[in-house]
Amino acid sequence: MRNILCLFAIALLMANCGGSPTDSSAANIRLNDSLYFEKTGFNVLVFNNMYDNLFDDSKVSAVEIIHHGIRTATNGDVRLNPSPGQWDPIPKFVERKVDAENGRIEVTLNYPAYNFRYTLAVEASGDGVLMSVNTETPIPDELNGIAGLNIELFPPVFWGASYIIDGKTGLFPTVPSADITTINGQNEPLPVVSGKKIDIAPDVPAKHLTVSVTDDSELSLYDGRSKQQNGTFTLRTLLPAGKSGKIAEWFITGESLSGWKREPVVAYSQVGYHPAQQKIAVIELDKNDNPLSNIVLWKVNADGSRQKALAGKPELWGQYLRYNYLKFNFSEIKESGIYLLEYGKQIAGPFP
Repeated sequence: MRNILCLFAIALLMANCGGSPTDSSAANIRLNDSLYFEKTGFNVLVFNNMYDNLFDDSKVSAVEIIHHGIRTATNGDVRLNPSPGQWDPIPKFVERKVDAENGRIEVTLNYPAYNFRYTLAVEASGDGVLMSVNTETPIPDELNGIAGLNIELFPPVFWGASYIIDGKTGLFPTVPSADITTINGQNEPLPVVSGKKIDIAPDVPAKHLTVSVTDDSELSLYDGRSKQQNGTFTLRTLLPAGKSGKIAEWFITGESLSGWKREPVVAYSQVGYHPAQQKIAVIELDKNDNPLSNIVLWKVNADGSRQKALAGKPELWGQYLRYNYLKFNFSEIKESGIYLLEYGKQIAGPFP
């Protein structure tokens, strides 16, 4: 069980920047049967993961982006800080509605302390999604200049990459670089840059995201690491005072590598196997990948050479969440030694 859980964790975090040249005519995004938005190499999850009330900055909640196999952005929602931390307020989840026919997900949330109820809506639009904040009444006066639509970018993904916002250019730094101010009684970073449209990592097609406002509001980039060690780069638009209905909206899209598929992941027991126990490896595949007909178990010799111990066709297990799974049973092998598993171009191991 431990190894399967590790496999699922790797599934969402493992980097893979390979692929074919950019698909300039990227297919439109769609809301799929697993209820997240999808086009080649670009997935948008909308409250598929809820907030963790123990660690509010766990970075795996609300609206999330998985881009060519890497989780690049998360915690897309209305927040009360430019760079939210562990103890900063989070909204209370009320309900989630999925309109599969129209490719739209609506999530109703509430900040009870301010009696502030709103709906965060995400819908497919061409090759990207529209993410909007909708209210029946204007935001409370005490949240004017405080509440904003945020999404957080993982710093290590973008270190050294460029950004371009309304013609202004810069690089994502490896160390905190923002000045600090006081907002709502807390130290918060000042914006690094602001504008209407930002292209993030346009120099790296596998990571290239574009976010733009669709109205007369402004989009700002913050470096939250100036506030806390696990801070992130944050995009933010302040919610306007005195307005109701659709009060903020972004268009978000990501560049696609033509024909991209995530590389297979072969999971095995990292502590090895007792000769007499059951031995099963699990192969995790992109759901658009075709299973190979052969996997090989190699025994490693002292001189570095390999001896084929077993070869066979992996058995289809089925789909779980975003991936398909195969199993390879090599329980018949009982000779002690060091082994490797080879599936296509992937070599997994060594293990005893």
